[in-house]
Order: sequence, then C-alpha cells, then structure tokens
Amino acid sequence: MGAVLTRAAPSLLRSRLGDRGFSRLLDITPASSLSFVLDTTGSMGEEINAAKIQARHIVEQRRGSPMEPIHYVLVPFHDPGFGPVFTTSDPDSFWQQLNEIHALGGGDEPEMCLSALELALLHTPPLSDIFVFTDASPKDAFLTSRVEALTQERRCRVTFLVTEDPSRGQGRGRREVLSPLRFEPYEVVALASGGEVIFTKDQYIQDVAAVVGDSMADQVTLPLEPPDVVPERPLVFNVDGLLQRVSVRIHGEVSSFWIRSPAGISQGPEEGQGSLGHTRRFGQFWMVSINDPPQTGTWEIQVTAESNPRVRVQAQTSLDFLFHFGIPMEDGPHPGLYPLTQPVAGLQTQLLVEVTGLGPRGSPEDSLPHFSHVILRGVPEGAKLGQVPLEPRGAQERGLFVASLPPTLLSTVGPFSLELIGQDGGGRDLHRASPQPCTVVPVLLELSGPQGFLAPGSKAPLTLHVASFSSPQDLNLRTSVNSSFSLTSNLSRVRLEQNESAWGRLWLEVPESAASNSVVMVTVTALGREAGLVPPTHAFLRLLVLAPAPQDQLAAPAHSSGPVFTSVSPTLRPSPLVTWGRAGGGLAGNPWWGTVGGVLLLLGLASW
Repeated sequence: MGAVLTRAAPSLLRSRLGDRGFSRLLDITPASSLSFVLDTTGSMGEEINAAKIQARHIVEQRRGSPMEPIHYVLVPFHDPGFGPVFTTSDPDSFWQQLNEIHALGGGDEPEMCLSALELALLHTPPLSDIFVFTDASPKDAFLTSRVEALTQERRCRVTFLVTEDPSRGQGRGRREVLSPLRFEPYEVVALASGGEVIFTKDQYIQDVAAVVGDSMADQVTLPLEPPDVVPERPLVFNVDGLLQRVSVRIHGEVSSFWIRSPAGISQGPEEGQGSLGHTRRFGQFWMVSINDPPQTGTWEIQVTAESNPRVRVQAQTSLDFLFHFGIPMEDGPHPGLYPLTQPVAGLQTQLLVEVTGLGPRGSPEDSLPHFSHVILRGVPEGAKLGQVPLEPRGAQERGLFVASLPPTLLSTVGPFSLELIGQDGGGRDLHRASPQPCTVVPVLLELSGPQGFLAPGSKAPLTLHVASFSSPQDLNLRTSVNSSFSLTSNLSRVRLEQNESAWGRLWLEVPESAASNSVVMVTVTALGREAGLVPPTHAFLRLLVLAPAPQDQLAAPAHSSGPVFTSVSPTLRPSPLVTWGRAGGGLAGNPWWGTVGGVLLLLGLASW
C-alpha cells in the first residue's frame, strides 16, 4: 500500500491543486516573493522614489492574478550598516514601510550592499525576484562567492539597478581614484542568479525600473547564440508559436543596432513604432517590444558598441521548466533520488526536469509538447558541453523527465546552463533555457541541524559532512553565523582522498536576547588550501528561533571539548565525533531521510 500511495500521491496532488498550487506546496512558485534591497545614502533620492513607484506598480498590476506575490521583503543599507529586514504578506503594510524610507546622510562609496542582499536572500522564498537599487560599489566584496552560491541555492534572480558610471574613476563623496572593476561583484552575482546589472542615470531610473519590473511577470529569457555581443557577428534567437510579447533589451555604450525577423524585415534604433515593433530609449537603455503575434523562426540582432553592451530577449509563455539534481538511491525507506543543490564533481548525478504549463489536464497526448533532450552549455562562453536524452516518468501530461549527467561534465568543476529541446503538437521546434546557470562543485558539503526550532539561550548541535569523489582535496573549513550568535566547530581543516568522507560537529549558541520568530543562517565554506586551485563550496542552514512553551524546554546537551578522530562506520549519528570513512556510505540512514522521503513522495521520484 505504501508503494501505491507513493506513486499516486504526486499525480493526485497535482491534479487537485494544478501546476501553481502544486508548486506552491513544494515552495517553488515563480514570483512567490517581491524583494527590494535599497541604498539609503544621501545621494539616493531618485532611486528610492523609483523603487517606491515600481513597487506600487507591481503590487497593483499583479493583485489578484496568479503572479501576485505572497511575500514581501525590504532591506535598506548604507555605510557602515545594513538592515533591519522587514517582511510581510500584506502588500499595504509593505508599501507603508517602503514609503517611510528616505535618503539619509553619508553618500560616500563603497557600501554594504552584499551584506544587505544576503539578508534579503535569507528571508526570500525560492524562485523569487530581488531588485537592488544603488549608486555605489560593494564595500563587502569578500562576500561575493557566498552570495553567488546562495542565489543558486535559493534559485532567486537578482537584478541590480545602478545609477553610476562604472568607468568613472572618482567615487561620489570621495577624492581617491576607484577601480573600474569595483562593480564586478554585482556582475558575478547577477550572472549566477540569472539576473543582470543595468547602469543608468538618475533621470532615467524610474523608466528603466518600470521596464525591468514589467518584464519579470510570467517571462522566460530566450537563449542567444553567441550569448554575448561579438563584433560584426549577429546574435541569433528562435521564436516558437507558444511565445508572445517578445521584447529585446539593449543597454550600454551603443552607437547603433538592428533587429531582423525571419522574413528578412529589419528595424533600427529609432524611437517609436517601426516595422517590427515599438522602440523606447532611456539614455543608454533601449527596449524594443515586438509586434504580436511574433513571427516564428530565427531572429537576428546586430549591435555596434564601444564597450561590451548587454542584450536580453524575453517573451511571455506558460510553457517553462524547473529542474532538480539528485543521487540515485536504491536502498533506504524511499528509493529514488537523494537531492542535491548542485552536482558534485565525480559523483553520479541525475537531472530531474519538471515541465510546467503543458496544457489542461486530459488533453490528447498528440496535442501536447514533446521533449527529447537537454543541451548543456558552458557559462558564460556558451560552448556546447554535450546533451543528454530525457526519459519520461509517468504519463506525458505530468511533464516529468529524468536524465543522467555525463561523466565528462562531472569531471570538471565550473558553471553550466541547461536548454530544454522538444517539439510542439504540430512538430515545430521548442527551445527553453534554464533561468540561471548551475555549477559543478568540487566537494559534497552538507550541514544539518536539530529538528524543530531553536530556543533563546539554548545550545544546538549541528552536523557537518564533507566528501570528495573526484580527486584528493586539502581543504580549510570556515564557518559564519549572525553577529549576535556564537558558533564553534571541531573541524577546521580536512584532507580527503578520492571517495573519502569526513564528519564533524558544530555548536550554535543562541543568545538569550535572540528575538522570537527570527531566522538565523549558518554558513560553512570549504576552501582549497592552495588559493585559486579549488573554487569554494558553500553549505547553508536556516534555523528558526522561537521561544518554547515551558513544557517543551529541554536541558542543553554538553559541549564537545574538541575533535576526536575515529574509524567508525560513517553514519550521521548525533555524536561529537569527527568521523572518517568511504564517501557515499550512510546516506540512507542519516537524519535527512525524513525530509528526503517527503520530497520523494511529493515529487514522485520513487519508482512509479
């Protein structure tokens, strides 16, 4: 009976709830949150006004629609501070709080932008949009790698709207010369999250923010070939019959551009209505809205610019896809996939694809889109790394597919993107790209905590697991937590051979002053001891602080005095030991299996 329920539950839930309700149940609803990160220094008056107008516009535009946010987040920052975070599910409360923010004193750069963004990511649900308004570079650039990894773990798209000329060498409020690369951390985070960095000026910020905000609702980004502008070479993209409201955004030091349709009709940068669509310009930012319905086929864009311009093509469609990674598991209470945030070098990994918007339930199979394979591309150069065939799981209308990632991809650490390839019911080509790139990380790094919540004044044990499957690794392990919390670890360095694991213990002390209903994030970073050879790997754990009822209070366990090395079998038991063993053992019996089993049940990853 249990197996029957496991197989039937996903289909039953999805048929009763629909795509949107089913995804909300799994906390993977697109646009489930609207988050703003705002620079509040004295020079930010126009930007703050633009954020207020855009927030009000998004709230009113999406109210009552499937894209209406169910969560709102606001994080201000300046120098040297950031926060506090404001969260609510009430759009009117959000608007009231945002309306109370005004530009304060200060005005020098750099500022604590990435710290504020990290705080926003901590409180923002997965698959949400985050808008950052600033005119300064980050003072906390050392957080770049951690925030980059957190955006991918949370699957959140970050868009930076920067009212500053990146080539200007003298910062506002300061006389020293600033590096032209000072905005590079924003570029790194935007690329990792599937977002973008848009440089504009004060007088255009409201118009640019409105264009960008409108493009977030129910939109997909179409892949370009090549992905970046190359002199004297056109960018190519394809439009299928399920796309509408196609738009082309170009920004940078552009001298000219043209767009050509499959029929050979061209349109240049002139503002107003043209032969292909309507063009608006705000400084060095162009927006071309292609006439509906757009002609299907191959389109071209040619851009002439002095520097590296940015081009993004988006369209509205109901057909899109979500993806997950996992390790095939044959044992344990729920055979299926053990979920991973990112693929791990050398570890056999499967890709699960969930296609959304296939059409009404009960539609004839011959009228539904069919998907055959996924193309893997390197990031950011766009080189094809290979392709993997898709195997359907269950009925076609479920839209669930599984593929095995090729060993060649998993042998090299680095970012890659996914492109879903198929055909519609009429045999015409379909092409969808993942909203953000993925990364093959060098080691498996996992962090788990106690069941339930944390009580103020308590001490909580956390378990750390690190494993290498591709090559020997000599790693430093760094930990971090909210400033008011204390965190100790008995594992700060580890040397692993191929297919070897290590387990350690951390202790988190919650201060008596910790606010109830607050969220604390613990981060562990694995760094190669030889700088630059091994990119960092991050593990994140979010925990809730909640004052317990008197009958729920338990005595705090004793604190371990230090690491103890042993050759016991590698299981994640609640002990203060650093244990060693062969990588891959003990997955079925570790404390995560309760959660994993629930995920397997809901997603239907067990054998159907």
